[in-house]
Amino acid sequence: MVGHNIGRFYPTPPPKPPKADITFDRQARWFGDRGQHLLGRLKVGVIGAGGVGMPLIAQLARIGVGTIVVIDPKRVAPPTLPRLPESRRLDAMMALRRFEVLEPLADRLSTAKVSLAKRIAKRANPKTLVIPFRTSVIEPAAATALTDCDFIFLAADQHLARMLFNAITHQYLIPGIQLGTRIDVDPETGEVGDIRSNLRLVLPRRGCLRCNRLLDPGKIQDEAVGEAEHDRNRYLDEVPAASVITFNTRLAAEAATDFMLMMGELIDENAPLDYLRTRPRLRRHEPVLGPLDKPDCMDCGTVGASRRARGDRRSLPLPQR
Repeated sequence: MVGHNIGRFYPTPPPKPPKADITFDRQARWFGDRGQHLLGRLKVGVIGAGGVGMPLIAQLARIGVGTIVVIDPKRVAPPTLPRLPESRRLDAMMALRRFEVLEPLADRLSTAKVSLAKRIAKRANPKTLVIPFRTSVIEPAAATALTDCDFIFLAADQHLARMLFNAITHQYLIPGIQLGTRIDVDPETGEVGDIRSNLRLVLPRRGCLRCNRLLDPGKIQDEAVGEAEHDRNRYLDEVPAASVITFNTRLAAEAATDFMLMMGELIDENAPLDYLRTRPRLRRHEPVLGPLDKPDCMDCGTVGASRRARGDRRSLPLPQR
């Protein structure tokens, strides 16, 4: 009978994705139900839940990312409260800090940044799964959790974290973005110098941090010895870097936008892949052309010793403790 052969001439169309959640209706009107469904299936890693990482996590949840791996070993402290969205005085145990003798107890009881990140993400999108690691990214469990992510953000400024992020993105061919803001302030006069927010795409064929000379071997070695040993070897107290939530939030929004457009294949094919620098004092955005990736690079190169595309066949460069 004719009906038995109709499939030969009219193939079954692919199944339609489920209708987007009504809460994402406005977003799905331009991103489409398929695009929104894709975001819900993605697993994204965020290294660092501080001034830049926390607003980034909130925005990833708000656009509908399904799973977010958050890695940060620290707890909320009083100086971080103005830079962490939705943080409360209770998170830093401010009531206990009125008494100097209770400061150590307050430090132990303060909310872990990854717990705050989970709370913020779940409030933004209850369907988002947050996988927290209250540890350094160089710990095996945390590093391994990043290897099956679809995208990775580096929002931490430690050189050891940079090294591992760079290795994972190239070894497992996972696209990523490195982002951070620097505010120059003269420690003696208090005069504000340049303000720079940098957003770097790190792709399989572009943006290697090693080739761009953004990995300092001396600082990597210093950070690798462990926090206790690092404190014993430190001769001068480090001065905390200046940070303002408005600069951080703006940068996080740009990174989340780049991620969403790349996942939806909506980046214009003529768009530059250079890293972007925002200079608020000059009210200017500028692309910065970095050096090309080097064929002999141990992370992104094409030589046999490179870790590029090696996946599980190569061990991650974790410090030996």
